[in-house]
Amino acid sequence: MNDYVSFAEYESLEFSSFEQTTSHADTTLKSAAELSTIEVPERQWAWQDWLPLGTASLLGGPPGAGKSLLAQTICMAASKGLVLYGADTRLMSTLYLTCEDDEGELIRRGQAIAAGFGSTLSTFHDCYLQSLVGLEDPAICGAGFRKTQSYKTLDEWMTECKLQLVFLDVIPDFWHGNEIIRQEVNRFVKGFLGSLAVKHNACIIGLHHPSVQGQTSGKGTSGSTAWEGSVRSRLYLKGADENGVRQLSLKKSNYSAPTGIDLKWDQGALRLSEQRYIDPLLKDGGRQPLKGVAKRLHEAICDRDGEMTHAEVKAVLPRSDQRRDAIKALKKRGLVSESDGMLMLTEL
Repeated sequence: MNDYVSFAEYESLEFSSFEQTTSHADTTLKSAAELSTIEVPERQWAWQDWLPLGTASLLGGPPGAGKSLLAQTICMAASKGLVLYGADTRLMSTLYLTCEDDEGELIRRGQAIAAGFGSTLSTFHDCYLQSLVGLEDPAICGAGFRKTQSYKTLDEWMTECKLQLVFLDVIPDFWHGNEIIRQEVNRFVKGFLGSLAVKHNACIIGLHHPSVQGQTSGKGTSGSTAWEGSVRSRLYLKGADENGVRQLSLKKSNYSAPTGIDLKWDQGALRLSEQRYIDPLLKDGGRQPLKGVAKRLHEAICDRDGEMTHAEVKAVLPRSDQRRDAIKALKKRGLVSESDGMLMLTEL
């Protein structure tokens, strides 16, 4: 089945259910003046400036970076309303739902995290840790965008336990769509994750692995760019550098400024690090971020899915000396290779 047929089927499904999906919407137009009379509460955060309530978010990172450890740490901190890495968490019931680790690992990890907070795992009554390892199909979104029994169960859990922070580890285990088709990604994020987030005033975070190009570019993106466009917040945890430091960055936030912190693994927990993260992409030993024309060219290549012709490079950098210097800088750092008249991001 090609993408055209897939899109046609999707479009047909959308129009067939148009009346049903729009019947509950308020279609009354309101002017800006009318909206100004509505009292709007302050924005609420599960984790201040990092994870907003009422929305879907993403947490990405390469295998072994510590995404699962970080997700469970955030869940445990928020269940007690603790300050985490200098930012407040909102006191709430939380759930870490994983298809990656069994119950024994959740307990071992939880004990180390609790010790890092100066406590014991037995005191975290409002943090729920659930392993789905061994379950044949944990997807909440089935074929044809059908809400599965797993979706209904999650919805019931969120209602009964008043869950407002839910991590799904990892996101491909929770749906049957095709991430290359942007419409499918958008529908899953907004129609499944987003609908649960709005219904329960919660933050639903899907964990994911970046593509090779996403790792190489440092942006941490994965597959379709629709993932980036559909969520309100996207966090990215880089793997440990030569000193064991990991960088957590807020790559996208519609409601706060981009930020980043450096973390280090210590006795099974992630703690703030006094050492700065050293990007392993800087293979020439440099420790400063890309600047000037090199940065412009690198961003342009990333925006073009990792490849550029020399004609495209010339359009970005008209001056020959700038092109020469930019390409030389990127090659020196091992960020690009050149072949058959093309510049390509280097795969790690």
